[in-house]
Amino acid sequence: HPMLRLSKGGAVAKTSWSDAIGSIADRLRTYDPSSVGFIGGARLTNEDQYALVKFAKATVKTDNVDAQVGDGLPAHAWLGLPSASIDDACHASAVIMLSADVKEELPVLFLRLRDASEKRTPIIELSPTRTGLSPYARASLNYRPGEAVSVTRALLTLVGGGEADRQVGGVEAADLQTAANVLKSAIESGKGNGKVVVVFGRSSLADTTDSVVEALGVLANGLANSSFLPAARRANIRGALDMGLAPGMLPGRVSLSDGASWFASHWGAGPSGLGLDTQAMLAAAVDGKIRVLVLVGADPLADFPDRALAAKALANVEYLVAVDTMPNASNAFADALLPAAGYGEKSGTTTNIEGRVSSVRAKVSGPGLARPDWMIFSELAAAMGNDFGFGSVEEITAEISAVCPSHLGLTPAVLSLVGNSDGVLVPLATSTPTSADDAPGVAEGAADVADSVETSDDAAVSPLQVPPTVTFRPLATAAVVPQPDSYSLRLVTSRVLYDNGTLTQASPSLAKLAAGAFVRLNPGEVERHGLSHGATVRLVSQTADIVLTVESDDRVPRGAAFVPFNQAGPGAADLIDIATMASEGVTKVRLESVNGATS
Repeated sequence: HPMLRLSKGGAVAKTSWSDAIGSIADRLRTYDPSSVGFIGGARLTNEDQYALVKFAKATVKTDNVDAQVGDGLPAHAWLGLPSASIDDACHASAVIMLSADVKEELPVLFLRLRDASEKRTPIIELSPTRTGLSPYARASLNYRPGEAVSVTRALLTLVGGGEADRQVGGVEAADLQTAANVLKSAIESGKGNGKVVVVFGRSSLADTTDSVVEALGVLANGLANSSFLPAARRANIRGALDMGLAPGMLPGRVSLSDGASWFASHWGAGPSGLGLDTQAMLAAAVDGKIRVLVLVGADPLADFPDRALAAKALANVEYLVAVDTMPNASNAFADALLPAAGYGEKSGTTTNIEGRVSSVRAKVSGPGLARPDWMIFSELAAAMGNDFGFGSVEEITAEISAVCPSHLGLTPAVLSLVGNSDGVLVPLATSTPTSADDAPGVAEGAADVADSVETSDDAAVSPLQVPPTVTFRPLATAAVVPQPDSYSLRLVTSRVLYDNGTLTQASPSLAKLAAGAFVRLNPGEVERHGLSHGATVRLVSQTADIVLTVESDDRVPRGAAFVPFNQAGPGAADLIDIATMASEGVTKVRLESVNGATS
């Protein structure tokens, strides 16, 4: 049932959909658009996401929208680099891994890459710790947390004929030379046409994104025949970004500045300025500048890297709406709680990490009064005077195919063709079937499809008017490179396969597989601090201290401490302070014995 909190501090109570929609619409009308923010949306189908973005950016008229909940990279990094498919990676001359452990976060991709490494494709790994792919990599460069840029630059310098005469970013000169030899030999061998695929993502949530973004710029500029495969762990995050669930973005992989006029012709006026990401929204909520938060399948208390900031924001925000499938720690604060249909309970499309759009179909009816998210946001829009006119998922898919530059021509009919049963890469390629007569023949290109696109007043649109898709933007200034010290360890945190997420905890069979938090240290660090495997230790950061069990593990280099993200109880999110991390580039911790004496 929909739930509303009828009085400040009171309990939520069941209500009807009409009362819930009317109450939320009435409240949203009273706020300035710049004071409203939307967090989440990655669990939705593409059609749900499109309806959410149209509601947020064309009805509420706010650009404060972010599906990544603080654990990703800027949208232009995910979407703006030359794109590679998983098959491209498996048949490339070489693969460079610049990401977290794909065995834990994207295990199917791990299996594909492991198979490729054993048969044909050398892998060079750049990571702050050893990963599940390390045994299969031809070279592993385990850099000091926060120093991916200097190691990446040194690697390409050696490939170009330079010399390795010193340690860089914690990586020995000999290891850099080995990796450079592997990469150079692979490119010159002619196998895979000399192409290099970079698999990239957020290697640690305890570092800023700047280090990865700058490293990507180094690779894009230094490897002429390179393409990039996003290792984005959050479900359907590629679809969310394609549909504009990021500040400064609109559906179809176009920026707000480039696409404003195009979408105004379809939607009407949109946001007046660039919005905030999750971190900025939460900080603004603490300061009273964001007064309304709408959580869409998001649990910032569990998922955002700075738990203290998330807790302050949720406690301080004036009005909180949650659209979700299950209870969690964050939506317990909601003033309005709307039940959404979940996986297997609705139809639509999703997009995988390589940009392949596939259809999903409802298998069962949602429980109680749960509704698909697209329906919820369409009804909220209608209640606020902006009727989308959507009567079915297929109608939304058709609108996406007509107005989203990256999805032009990807109609329901195209998706349903037998030749497209494994999904369709967008933008449409010349080999994509677009009719029964074509399958598996030659399709129209996106520019040809754009000839038939029409605006809301049925006037034909020239392909030249279609806005360009976003391109990667290198950092304007160099990323902060922290200075090493002998007093602290640098925190590394990423997810392991089973964490304390809402869906995992709701499954009795899976919940017990989340092992709980621990701290993994190099055996040398364990010995240096007078500890032992299984000992209890206190980790202290600038903002908090937590007590964890020690695991001695040589996969973690000296000078680093690995803590898995989002496990039950105190963990990495308690140690991270986003503001400090932004200024220092990394999160530093020190070890203390449980009686308080410094180790």
